[in-house]
Parts: sequence; C-alpha cells; structure tokens
Amino acid sequence: SGYLLYSENSALLARKFNPSTGVLEGEAATIADSIQMDMEVSHAVFSASHDGLVVYQPGSGFGGTDLVWRDWNGKVLSQLGPHDNYGEFALSPDGRKVAVAMTAPPRALWLLDVDSSRRTRLTFDGNFITNPVWSPDSKRVAYAMRQNPSDKYTMFVRDATGAAAAEKLLDPLREASILPVAWSPDGKYILFYE
Repeated sequence: SGYLLYSENSALLARKFNPSTGVLEGEAATIADSIQMDMEVSHAVFSASHDGLVVYQPGSGFGGTDLVWRDWNGKVLSQLGPHDNYGEFALSPDGRKVAVAMTAPPRALWLLDVDSSRRTRLTFDGNFITNPVWSPDSKRVAYAMRQNPSDKYTMFVRDATGAAAAEKLLDPLREASILPVAWSPDGKYILFYE
C-alpha cells in the first residue's frame, strides 16, 4: 500500500491508500498547512518521489516562493534553489532534478539539480508554460505551453538535456487546453486533461 497526496483548502494532506482494493484507509494526515496553488490551472504545487520524499511550495498567492524538502514528519530538511517565482513543478523519478515552470519573466521551463540547486533553462519559446511531467526514465519532460493569455495550451515534450528541439505532441481539442498529468510506467502514453 501507499499514500494518496492531495490538497484541500490549501493544505497538503496524505491518506493511506490500498491500490489493490482502491480503498482509502484511516484519517488524512496534514503534511503542510498552507501550500502554493497555481491559480492559472487550479492545481496544488507539490510532487513526490517513489521513495517517499515530498517537495512542495509553502504559502499562497504570488510574490515569490520557496521549494522546500520535508520529511514525512514535516521537518524541514533543506531548501532547493533561491526564493523565486516558481510555478508548477515535478520531481524526476530518479530524484535528481526538478522541472519547474517560472511564473515571472523570463517565463520558461527550468531544470533544477537537486544536489547543487543549479538551474538550467530548458525552453526559450512560449510566454506561459505549466504542468511539467517527467518520463519514467527521467530523460524527457512533457509540458503545456501557450503564447498569449487568450490562447489554449498545447502539449509539448522535450529531451531533458535540451539537445533536441521541443516536439509538439497535441494541439488543443474542442476549444480546450491540453495539460499533461502523468506518463504511463512504460513511457508509451501521457495522461492529460482538457
């Protein structure tokens, strides 16, 4: 069994989950009282690795945020990178990098090295980027991008080394944005919502 992480009233909660029965067990435990919300896509800003590390943005609203590592007891372990305008982010499955969409100019998708906190810019086009999602092998990042606030989001994927150009995966369907959510474990499919 494992845990289901979710947000409720800006708090980050964890509840025991049995995947074989699909049943939630016990009461929810609060990991953080107040976490950042990406208001553009109504999504709580947190990510978890397979071995139980959780990273999230504390606070709410705008004006800069911090990426903070905490253990399951809520103890602050360290801060990843400087205080900045972090938006949606995702921890790579190998736990070595964090893909983060910056919410202030230059708006772009950046990769943060977990060990050194060094940032590398991954995208150079598009004014609005959100929903970074790592491939299971930690080699590619899918994300949604649009040029103007009135445009719909289109889904792209890019090699995490930045060596190859971004590949457009899917244009908006039925006048709705395409936002990636997760890769299948075998790396063949990307779950998205519109």
